[in-house]
Amino acid sequence: MKKCLDLLYDTGVKIHSLTFDGAQCNLSMCTKLGAYLKLNNPNFSSPHTTSGEPIYLFYDPCHALKLVRNTLGDKRILINSQGEKIEWEYIKKLYLKEKKEGLKVATKLTQKHVYYFYEKMCVKLASQVFSNSVSKNLSFAKILIGILNIL
Repeated sequence: MKKCLDLLYDTGVKIHSLTFDGAQCNLSMCTKLGAYLKLNNPNFSSPHTTSGEPIYLFYDPCHALKLVRNTLGDKRILINSQGEKIEWEYIKKLYLKEKKEGLKVATKLTQKHVYYFYEKMCVKLASQVFSNSVSKNLSFAKILIGILNIL
């Protein structure tokens, strides 16, 4: 990559950023360029090998979104930084409840969202699973369940 950056610089091309998926070879490239993309003490830039100007390195957000959805769907349960469970089952139950009742409460969840295995590359479906409307409906359901448990 250093050679590529140098050759592009020699032709007058200015590189301001690089975007990539999370493949190990890309992470190794970042390390070789001097960037550190780990959660603790990240450094998302690297000086250009010739000009010294910063080059910013980014994970592809679309790829990252699909990766999070696929991981949650495949593993079924993830634990957040506060130790709380994030469960795919709740997304599935919201979809099934909407389907059974014949109404959508402002979500766009469909069978393709919940049973995404043949649509793993569809960014639109992944983003809709984590949409504001799905989040609000799940939060409301959590509050409602808490109220019903008190009664």
